[in-house]
Amino acid sequence: MNYQNTVKNIFSLLTHSSQQQLVNKKPLLVTGSHRSGSTWIAKVIEKSDDFIYLDEPTNFDNRDSISNIKYRFQYIQDTDNTIIHDLLQLNKRALANNKRPLYKDPIAFFSVDTFINQLDADILISVRHPAAFVSSLNRLGWSHTFDHFLQQEELMDTYLYPFRDQIKIYSKNEKPIVDQGILLWNMIYLNTLKFKQKYPSIYIVRHEDLSLDPKNEFERLFDNFNISFSKKAKQYITDTTNENNSAEAQHNVIHQLNRNSKANIYNFKNRLTNEEITRIRKGTETVSHVFYDQEWWEV
Repeated sequence: MNYQNTVKNIFSLLTHSSQQQLVNKKPLLVTGSHRSGSTWIAKVIEKSDDFIYLDEPTNFDNRDSISNIKYRFQYIQDTDNTIIHDLLQLNKRALANNKRPLYKDPIAFFSVDTFINQLDADILISVRHPAAFVSSLNRLGWSHTFDHFLQQEELMDTYLYPFRDQIKIYSKNEKPIVDQGILLWNMIYLNTLKFKQKYPSIYIVRHEDLSLDPKNEFERLFDNFNISFSKKAKQYITDTTNENNSAEAQHNVIHQLNRNSKANIYNFKNRLTNEEITRIRKGTETVSHVFYDQEWWEV
């Protein structure tokens, strides 16, 4: 009997509750584009008390990042033993406290394969409207270093080959943030569709759906991952989406989580010009039409 069959037989002998307990120890990676609401989503999930929150361990700008991270959006592969070892250590620390590891890490997006294959992680990908994503980058003045992609040949050959020429141009000549955002959005969400096709269990959620109907959408999300929908989580959702909250973040605030969530999703219409919105729509529509119909673009 081979190893896989042995494991299946042992698992089948377990009681249903024991199986659920094992499933509930799986890590969860919350990813997608940066500025897609991943922090808010992960903070809501953390309130379930099922998890230990791990804040962007693959982000080399993070003081607490794991070792051997050299690039923004590093492509972690199955052969990157040191990085995988460090991630597994984070898992062990969480499990030692009877918690699941909760990775809030948009920067780990292109490493979804390794999180699934080496960490046995569940994956949640947050999608945000391209104009809202771009307007958020613009508000913060966040430019991107595209050369970090070119220095990763395996990533370019595996997931970014359709964008090779654009990435080369953007790495040599800094483009306006609006144009950078268009390219980044396309890179991430074209590959979101590819990941979903490759791994059907990946959970994709639109930031806008969570914002418009937070209680029901989060309840659906929690149920998908066997997370307890605690009173703390429900209260946190109420606190961070209340209509009495400000719709707009202060200019330089990166994470202002308490917002009027319904109004927040339309902020891009005030932040961007009509010309910029049209440019973003035309620049992303090959991919964005899968997620957003015409109504979402009306100015």
